[in-house]
Amino acid sequence: MKKAFTLIELLVVIAIIAILAAILFPVFAQAKAAAKAAANLSNLKQIGLAHLQYSADYDDSFALAVRFESLANQQATFNLLPTTTTTPAGAIPWTESVFPYTKNRDIYTSPLEGAVGGTGMARAFAQSNYFGVVPSAAAIQAANNIAAPFFLTNPYGSARVDGPFGYAVEGGASFPSLSQTAIEDLSNKIMVSDAGAYDQGFLTTPGASTFVQGTATTPAVFTAYTPSSWTGTVYTGPWGRKNTSGGWGGGKTNVFTVGQAGQSTYAAADGSARSQNIGQVYEVRTIDGTVGNVAFIKLYAGATQ
Repeated sequence: MKKAFTLIELLVVIAIIAILAAILFPVFAQAKAAAKAAANLSNLKQIGLAHLQYSADYDDSFALAVRFESLANQQATFNLLPTTTTTPAGAIPWTESVFPYTKNRDIYTSPLEGAVGGTGMARAFAQSNYFGVVPSAAAIQAANNIAAPFFLTNPYGSARVDGPFGYAVEGGASFPSLSQTAIEDLSNKIMVSDAGAYDQGFLTTPGASTFVQGTATTPAVFTAYTPSSWTGTVYTGPWGRKNTSGGWGGGKTNVFTVGQAGQSTYAAADGSARSQNIGQVYEVRTIDGTVGNVAFIKLYAGATQ
C-alpha cells in the first residue's frame, strides 16, 4: 500500500521549490540581459562595418551625421509610407546613407531598450535615434552658432569634442566628414555608439541658437527640439545603460549622475566594437602635452585644435 505525502512533506517540497526559484530566476534574468547586451554589441559591429563599406565607396569618407533637406527630399530618401513630419523637420540621418549596406533597419535599435512603434517613415526615423555618431567640432559650432573651440562639460569633466562626421543644410552650410585615413588611433575613436539621437544631440536645426556651450559648472545641453517623449534635460554624447528615462519617439532623455557606472557600447573608427564603463568613454587626455588643451579622447578625431 502506497503511503500518501503528508501536508508537512508537501509544504517542505513547495518551500524548496520556492527557494530554488528565488535563486535561479535572477540568474535567468542576468543571462537574458547578457544576451541582449551581446546582441546590442553585434548590432553596433554590423553598423560599424556598414560605415566602412560606405566610406570605401565614397572616396574613403564617412557619411554625414545628418542632412537637412526639404520634406520632399526627406520622404523620397526614406522611401517609406506613411510619410511624417519629423522633429527636427527635414532631417535625413546617417542611418539612411548606410542603409544600402545594412539592408535592415532593425539593427539600428537596441535590444536593451524598448522597441519603437508606428509604421513607415515615422518608425524608421524613431529607429535612427538609438545610436549616434560624433559630429565634427566645425559642424557643431556652425549648427549651434557658438565660437570655437567646442567644449562639452558633464560630470566626467570638461574637454573638447571633435568627431569624424560632418553635416549639411540644403542650400546652406556644408561640412564634410573625415576620411578614415585622416583619423589617428582609429581603434580609440568612437564612430557610432549608444545614444539618444542620431547626432548624439550635438546638432540643432538650421538657424537655431539654443545650444549652450559647456563651462566648468554648466553642462552643454541640447534643447533645440523637445519631442513629448523627452522628459528632462538631454545631455549630449554617448551614454551608459543606466539612469536613462523617457520613451522612443525620435529621441530619449539621458541624465548623467556623478559616479554613474553604466556600460556604454560603441563601434570604433577601425570597425571594432566594444563595451566599456561610461567613465572610460569620457576619458580626458591632453592633445599636445599642454595641461589646458584637453579632449575626450574617444570623441576627438583630431580634425581641429
